[in-house]
Amino acid sequence: MLKKSLIALAIASTAFNAAADLTIAAGGSGGAKGQLISAEGVVNTSSLAPTAVTATVSGTLTNYASIDKIRVTVTGGTLTPATQVAVAYNKVAGSGTSVANLATLGTVTYPDTTTALIDLVTADEDQIDGTTGTIAATDNFVITGLDIAPTSVAVGSEITYKIEILSSVGGAVVDTKTGVVATVVNQFSAKVGTKFGATDIDVGDDRLSFEGGVTSDALVVTASSALVDHAPASAVGEVLTTVLNGSFGFLDGDASGAVDAGTITTTTTSPVVATDFTTVTEAQAAFGAGIFDGLALDTASETYTITVDGTTHVIAPQTFTVDVDFDYADAATKAGSFSTTLAGGAFALNGASAYIPFLPFGSAFSQSVTVSNSGSVAGAVTADWAYNGTTVSTPLNVTAAANSVTDISTALRAAAAANGVVGNAAVTIVVNSPNNDIEVKAIYYSKADRDRAVVK
Repeated sequence: MLKKSLIALAIASTAFNAAADLTIAAGGSGGAKGQLISAEGVVNTSSLAPTAVTATVSGTLTNYASIDKIRVTVTGGTLTPATQVAVAYNKVAGSGTSVANLATLGTVTYPDTTTALIDLVTADEDQIDGTTGTIAATDNFVITGLDIAPTSVAVGSEITYKIEILSSVGGAVVDTKTGVVATVVNQFSAKVGTKFGATDIDVGDDRLSFEGGVTSDALVVTASSALVDHAPASAVGEVLTTVLNGSFGFLDGDASGAVDAGTITTTTTSPVVATDFTTVTEAQAAFGAGIFDGLALDTASETYTITVDGTTHVIAPQTFTVDVDFDYADAATKAGSFSTTLAGGAFALNGASAYIPFLPFGSAFSQSVTVSNSGSVAGAVTADWAYNGTTVSTPLNVTAAANSVTDISTALRAAAAANGVVGNAAVTIVVNSPNNDIEVKAIYYSKADRDRAVVK
């Protein structure tokens, strides 16, 4: 004690500048994020107990000669009554011995709901301050025993420890460091790794195939469960359901009211196509034991493949999305559900298309539709009709000449008559030329009231 008193007197008039030579390692699965807390699993959990957090010393250590207390301050949470802090001192280099728990003989207080303060006993101080042993670089303090109620369980929320070594000289801070101990993360996620649209629809092949004669395209969607350290949710025994959203009527080549066999396949079983051709649903077998339980990284994938026959399936340009759904139980065994919608790619034309939302046909109307082609590539013209609940694609036997304006009105009226289109229709004009070179204009004329309207 005489030595400690002399040291304190010798440096009492010297202001401490905390060296910040500690480094904090929280362990866990998250690297810089520390120990990972499942956002899905922790919702109904009142508290959690971070595992060992290590503060390693390095650099300037002379001020440790007056070590008196260790203070741990928590942010991002509050200490619960279950808290019984423990601080192990591990002697790695130099003289002295380790101390299993500096809090065992020392006086432990909790000044507030975020702070633990350990007042060391002389025998333990002596192992650090140079009396019996001397602290050395790579020696460390290991903090355990704190039970914490998180302030927020929103994704990205952090729990941090501020570790301070306090001097007997006015409680000055000898050394300090703040580090992330735990972070709330999404345990469950989903992504589309491979999207539809590997190649464009070949307009030159009347949209019966993709460029290069390719007749199939695939989408791969993957659901994942991350490895977490606290409050893992479990989807064991639950079913992964994926729903592909689009317009799949073009795969009903024989007009049977159902997609043709083999045109939509998945890796799991037999996909269910809705009667209105707008969705394709696949349900996998239930997750087995140890799958999607947060104790390891798990993934489950589904591949949707669309295949056309090159003869009867006129591929429809469109954009796809994918719904991913499955149920789970949180760490308190309360039911939860994961659900998300992801972009699934698109079928695009290797030419140009222009949508005319309203164009009436029949003897009471006349139409004026032109295609301006400012480029050097002439392109065949096709019309897609949406009329009376049906969609029909008709080549117009007209070519949009290069560097010209081509009137397609007569061909369009003839095609409408041949397909029985009378009254209001929506028309998409498709031109097998570069998209940036094509512009479509459309006007209709009502003979009864002599009314003209520009519709495109």
